[in-house]
Amino acid sequence: MNCARKKRKTRCAKKPKCATFKCQRSGPVTANGFLNFLRSYRRKHCDLSPIEMLRKGGAAWHNLSEREKNRYRRQACKVTTSCRHKRRRVCTS
Repeated sequence: MNCARKKRKTRCAKKPKCATFKCQRSGPVTANGFLNFLRSYRRKHCDLSPIEMLRKGGAAWHNLSEREKNRYRRQACKVTTSCRHKRRRVCTS
């Protein structure tokens, strides 16, 4: 009586990670204006390490005018606060 043997699956060669991988993963729009700014900053400066990106992104946020900051804050107001209740944040400005 022959025992059935499981066939081994051939593994595919692992694809090398490309340098643009960081640029593609920018994250979701959040309820925080600063984090929304970092999303766009990360797309433009994907060659930086995460620590350098945060340092330079924080300095760039500090140098933005209130009008430019409000653009990212408005994105935060459009985000639902809870997926269960589907409520929207009320923007005061």
